[in-house]
Amino acid sequence: MQIERENRLLRPSHRFPNAIAIRFMAALALGACLGGGALAAEGGKPPSDKEAIDVNIGGIPGLSQMFYPYVAQQKHFFEKHGIKPNMVNIQTGPGLVVALLGGSSDISMAGPQLLWPPIKKGEPIVVIAGAIKLNYLLVTCGNTPVPHAHEPYPKNLQDLRGRSIGAIGLGTQTMNMAESLARAAGFVPGKDVQLVAVGGPATMVPACKQQKVDFIIAPPPLEELLGTENKDYVVVASATDPKTTGDAFGGLFADTYATTASYLKDHRAQVSGFCAAMVDAQAFSTNPANLAEVAKLYSDYTQIPLDKATSFWPRHEDELLIPVTRTAWSRQAAGVKGDLHTYVPDYDTHVDKVCTEIIEKNAGVK
Repeated sequence: MQIERENRLLRPSHRFPNAIAIRFMAALALGACLGGGALAAEGGKPPSDKEAIDVNIGGIPGLSQMFYPYVAQQKHFFEKHGIKPNMVNIQTGPGLVVALLGGSSDISMAGPQLLWPPIKKGEPIVVIAGAIKLNYLLVTCGNTPVPHAHEPYPKNLQDLRGRSIGAIGLGTQTMNMAESLARAAGFVPGKDVQLVAVGGPATMVPACKQQKVDFIIAPPPLEELLGTENKDYVVVASATDPKTTGDAFGGLFADTYATTASYLKDHRAQVSGFCAAMVDAQAFSTNPANLAEVAKLYSDYTQIPLDKATSFWPRHEDELLIPVTRTAWSRQAAGVKGDLHTYVPDYDTHVDKVCTEIIEKNAGVK
């Protein structure tokens, strides 16, 4: 059972009751329609100058959206803001939310497509920042033939018929994008195009290289691990290029950073400190004078060669850490499938305006 597998990934001191996991998975499956009350966002005490407070940070290792937490850890920005970071590594999107609701992580990476179902059910989730823009790519695996790849959208997607697309997992934005592209091409997912859960970076790249699937939805920099573009793989569609995907994905988050109302109430200083540390990581990482060091950090974190990291990072650095404005929040409904496609959780209840202001003030609205 998926939840049991996720439980084994979490540290024993942070187990959570199965009832919470069951509620969350039911919300994902059924899109339950219960309302949520107002969430308090006050309280918490600032840490002393001599003591950093433990904060458990959940994420899928190797993905770009967790690069700034990695930088903040390596450069001691967390400690600067009174935080002792404990990274909780989880391999699936649903597992991230299960951990957040159960208390195994205090702040977690997770996208709107995973957060909005439990929010609608009444779970007290608060989004504190956009972790990364939706920047996924549809790329070929092995020698998958794509004679239509360079035709205008949606003709570029015609080669999906009868093929399989690998995505991180059910309920993730990668799977949503795979489904959306199949439908845009006029195909029925599950019938004309097979959608396959292949896991995170550690298993997605081998699955593609071994051609267990014909395509993958690749979160950068996964495409850098596949070899040389147009030789070892072909980019068929990019979420950031309307010429290849239309206007379906513009303005969407692949992931956000989120916490719970109770944690925010009791640890206001730590949540604000997390956001301030992310801003510090952003300022450091986007400073051209630091490119050599940042590229080395990015190479170490993603396990891509240093030369590829050096060329990759400047092209993608503006995709990370986005303030969650009202307009950006409303836009996310377009990336949430099923009954929640038109649902927008209350902004004042489910977005932390303190963190939004910290990011806007220090990093500028993107």
